[in-house]
Amino acid sequence: KHADQEGTPPIIRVSWMYWVDDGVDEKPTDWYGYDDEAGGAVEAKFQEWLHSREDALGRILAIRSGYFSYDVDFTNMRQTNTRTGKVRKVR
Repeated sequence: KHADQEGTPPIIRVSWMYWVDDGVDEKPTDWYGYDDEAGGAVEAKFQEWLHSREDALGRILAIRSGYFSYDVDFTNMRQTNTRTGKVRKVR
């Protein structure tokens, strides 16, 4: 840290990813990063879930990313496409 940054917490960049194993869009099986907009939305909802004063277990939060809409279950680290029902792992 520089002297002028004493006491300033470090900036941490978070990258959310989803698992593809069904060849969608001809993608090989692997983890894929969300685009910046969707990743930011997932992180904001994760922080909401993490710091919730309510019982966080079992809470499923809605995420919108452009055309797509997902229900994200952070307890089980899964997302479900609300239109197709497709479930994918997230991390």
